[in-house]
Amino acid sequence: MRGLWLLVAAGCVDPQTHGAGDSFTKPRPPATVMVTGRVYGETGASIAGASIASWVWTNTNGSWSGRVGPSTTADPAGHYDLALAASGSVVKLSAMKPGFQQPCITQVAFAANSVIDVPVHSDAYIADPASQPPANGSPVVQGFVYENGVPAANVWVDADLDDGLGLLGASTHTASNGHYWICRVPTVPRPGALIEAADDCGGTACTLHAWATVGAVDTPLDLTLAPR
Repeated sequence: MRGLWLLVAAGCVDPQTHGAGDSFTKPRPPATVMVTGRVYGETGASIAGASIASWVWTNTNGSWSGRVGPSTTADPAGHYDLALAASGSVVKLSAMKPGFQQPCITQVAFAANSVIDVPVHSDAYIADPASQPPANGSPVVQGFVYENGVPAANVWVDADLDDGLGLLGASTHTASNGHYWICRVPTVPRPGALIEAADDCGGTACTLHAWATVGAVDTPLDLTLAPR
């Protein structure tokens, strides 16, 4: 019995890879960088308690890929902190809180610890026909959404940043006069966004998709809803 025990114990060690003085170490965690910032509204006031979600793009030898990043909640002062994988190149941040919308896309490049503020706008501001994108919001896509030939109020409009696969960078509604705007349309990792409008069209679901490719200039884009 003793000989069997020694044989089994000896079999637990590979003499070609481990010796008596070898030690085992845990794998190192991936390197991270800190992204911090503040969620703020159209007046510049901080927005407390917003949920922050991230999507991280990585450029590997000219080929872009993306993955879900960490999430958090803004503190009472509207500040947030996220630890992102240092291998990433571009981050998209989404801020969500009842009563607010995010018509301005927050997708920017990062290479080290960065400060990225996230703007949101109140439902009341978005519904006002006088609402306008911020002065520093270019590139902007804006226009009117038409339904049955007339401008349609309170229609959902979003910007998809991944060829229609559901990676929303902005979400908003048309104002009471049917006007919408989406700002800070990104130029990386690819320029432009898929702009989608959706409504129930009096009980019949309808949507419209339009690819708005923009660079450093603003783009007018009217949308006409049609049944699916």
